[in-house]
Amino acid sequence: MDMDKSLFARASGDGFRLLRIYRFAGNSVTVGRTFRGDLPEEWQKTDPEVAVRPTGGGAVWHRGDLCFSFFSSPRPPVTLKEFYRLFHGWLNRFLETRTIQASCLGPDRPSPSRSGKGLCFSDPVPGDLLVGDRKVLGGALRISGRHILYQGSLLISGLSPEILAESFVEWYEKEGSRILMEEIFPVRGLKIRCPV
Repeated sequence: MDMDKSLFARASGDGFRLLRIYRFAGNSVTVGRTFRGDLPEEWQKTDPEVAVRPTGGGAVWHRGDLCFSFFSSPRPPVTLKEFYRLFHGWLNRFLETRTIQASCLGPDRPSPSRSGKGLCFSDPVPGDLLVGDRKVLGGALRISGRHILYQGSLLISGLSPEILAESFVEWYEKEGSRILMEEIFPVRGLKIRCPV
């Protein structure tokens, strides 16, 4: 999380866009900066390393997920709800290449289940991606002035994080980058870097 905090602080000028993908090593949990809940006893028994994300959201036990951090300055000229719809829709296009049929939880669709404890994959909220009734992607934002940081976590049951990361990078290089730059968040003359 320190890397994302540092990159977000450096994203103050216009013309900075970066997509970072990563996985956590070992037994790790992250919590949103405003999270005030307790971690489940099951999680605490494993003595995880806990880090605070610079964005909001609940607690995520990182076990086999693929994480995304997207930095943009200037921030895209859309509402927060529209940002989630666009960015999660873009990631859904990647899932479709893996023949995974996900849908976005809309404001009119009731959440399939809510623990009320702020646990990311147990508490779907509008904007999250679901496969059936199971949440597979959630994210949170941090906005400061003209720049934005999105952090999200993708967890696909039965698909190893290594294969998920490899196939995402392949898709990103083949078409995902173009879709993100030209269709989702177009800014003339600006490239989005995705260091691997």
